[in-house]
Amino acid sequence: RLGAVLYCAAETLRIVSGMLYPVMPGKMAELRTILSLQEQEPDFTTLHDWGRLTPGSAIGAVQGLFPRIVEKGAESDGTDAKNGAKAKPKKQERKKETPMSEPTDDGLIGIDDFRKTVLKTARILEAERVEGTDKLMRLTIDLGGEQRPLVAGIAQHYTAESLIGKTIIVVANLKPAKIRGLESRGMLLAAGDGTALRLLTPDGDLPPGSRIS
Repeated sequence: RLGAVLYCAAETLRIVSGMLYPVMPGKMAELRTILSLQEQEPDFTTLHDWGRLTPGSAIGAVQGLFPRIVEKGAESDGTDAKNGAKAKPKKQERKKETPMSEPTDDGLIGIDDFRKTVLKTARILEAERVEGTDKLMRLTIDLGGEQRPLVAGIAQHYTAESLIGKTIIVVANLKPAKIRGLESRGMLLAAGDGTALRLLTPDGDLPPGSRIS
């Protein structure tokens, strides 16, 4: 029962992350990372489908998306630190009214955040459709002397044969995730307009494992 309740809560958060993504892309991308979702940007065509999360998938480090604002120097329980008695509440001064400002969550990140992302070239060695799914493709990639499994939702746009030997760009330092019970260690980059999808590839030949900067 507990597992079912937690799964329903996580699945609800997945749907919420898609509904709020257009207006809060930064925070919703954080939420989708915590849920170990492969795509940072949600697929709105399948957003209404219930049960998209794979039971047993690892959940990332949970942290508050909207931390509580605590006034500096305020006592947490209202106790006078000197004698242990309840401190008398101070009379609050009436603050001047200020115009409401617009939300600051614009999805922008600083250079320090960007530097945490490691992008590298990778060559696809093997590719096969994941049985029982329409979108997922299981790949084996060469990341410069290191082979990794990678699961991506590109099966509706590419055949397995057309992917073998292709050089792509991947996020190399993404936390491993379980997708339909399969390990995925990384995320490939692709661009799409809702109907077509194309993998991002380097402009010219580069060996696997080349750092993108």
